Amino acid sequence: MSGPLRVLRLHLLAWPGALAWELGILALAFAANLVIFGTIRDQMDSDPVTGGLTSVYAVVLVASVQLSTQMFPFALGLSVTRRVFFAGTALLIVAHAVALGALLTGLRAVERATDGWGMSLNFFAPGFLAVEGPLGQLLIYTGPLLLVSFLGLFGGAVGKRWGQSGLLTLWAVVVIVPAVVVTLLTAWRAWDEVGGWLAAQSPVGLVGGVPAVLALGFGAAAFVVLRRATP
Repeated sequence: MSGPLRVLRLHLLAWPGALAWELGILALAFAANLVIFGTIRDQMDSDPVTGGLTSVYAVVLVASVQLSTQMFPFALGLSVTRRVFFAGTALLIVAHAVALGALLTGLRAVERATDGWGMSLNFFAPGFLAVEGPLGQLLIYTGPLLLVSFLGLFGGAVGKRWGQSGLLTLWAVVVIVPAVVVTLLTAWRAWDEVGGWLAAQSPVGLVGGVPAVLALGFGAAAFVVLRRATP
């Protein structure tokens, strides 16, 4: 275990900068929403709902890409094996997702206690993302954080392994696969069944559980690619 912990310590040397970006973007998005909705609140017929929280996930995605593109060659230069690097990086991703998820869960609790910051604003849990109980709310945040983190690690690994051509191919797959799925569902007239299935799922399972399972797949894919990648 000393090897993965050594990699974890290496990550933590650079992680304060990434964490500062995440918290800074979160604070700016939150402040902007407070100002905007505080100004127009009297003109709205319903409680304000915002998607500003997604900015944090975008920052996490970018920071996770750098784990493969920057930290990977640095760690290998210190004689760290690829297996140990992945283990230590996975530890960082999981710990970070849980910690940030716990922070968001706490902020959501404050949001509820203050009636949406005094203006019924749903910033930290818009729509069906708001669930009863702190554990369920934690999973709502942590699952997507794990997904974007391992997705970023995988994307960065593809870039290290195959360069620009690999990234372009990956983006093509990202665009083509959803388009094919939508086309098939439309041709089979299966949208009602899909909608019924989605409606039957709990928010915790759909938003927390499904992304966590997908994160396992992207994590495994990242490990496979990193084993062949060169610094």
